[in-house]
Amino acid sequence: MAPDFPGGARPENGVEWLYRAATGGCYEAMKDLGVMLMDIPSYFPGLPQQPSLARRDYAQAARFLRMALQYRDQEAAYLLSLMYSQGWGMPVSTELSRLMMERLNGSGYLTSSLNLQSAIAACWLPLPVEAGSSTILRFTVPGPFAPATLKGVTLHNTCKEQSFSFSKLNVLQNGRVVLDIFAPQKVAPGQSSKPIGISIPEGFLADTTLSLEVEILLVPGSSCGVVELPLPVEKERP
Repeated sequence: MAPDFPGGARPENGVEWLYRAATGGCYEAMKDLGVMLMDIPSYFPGLPQQPSLARRDYAQAARFLRMALQYRDQEAAYLLSLMYSQGWGMPVSTELSRLMMERLNGSGYLTSSLNLQSAIAACWLPLPVEAGSSTILRFTVPGPFAPATLKGVTLHNTCKEQSFSFSKLNVLQNGRVVLDIFAPQKVAPGQSSKPIGISIPEGFLADTTLSLEVEILLVPGSSCGVVELPLPVEKERP
């Protein structure tokens, strides 16, 4: 776990109190605990990724998000729509995913640009940062890795009012940058980016069984969205 804070308080104590509040009927704690159990990383401008305070448990995350949904929590409906589309902690259900998205009508989230058949590599939530502040989005593509896996990554803006921009992408393996790509784009609310041409030549990676990390600089940090991997290309029959 993370080291002690000055004064002796430990962050895991906060997790325990959050659990008590959630099971005691506080819907905001239900939602926050669900987010924590999904292990959606926290990103801070200019700082490394925050260590996780709770082990990822999609099934428990879904339990608390469903509890928050009873109180009409918009963020819970948004996250459940993604979880149903991916089968995170539950069977895949396009129908239930669409139902959650319908409950977002009139909310601060727009999901019309999402493809429910695509694999979601990452999603990020708004940070309470100053206007114009940037943040670094990081996500992992597990190995074994095929060169076409990242060819056509798409970023979707699920904010109703907030545009975001990105310019540079870094692809790393074992902490070493293997590719840096300059692809500036601005994505309007409810829209998707153009597919990003991340192409890794055959033989370029020393070990294709290892995972890859992708870093994207986003402006502002108060945006939200989803990163989709391209759909698998079906091989032509002989």
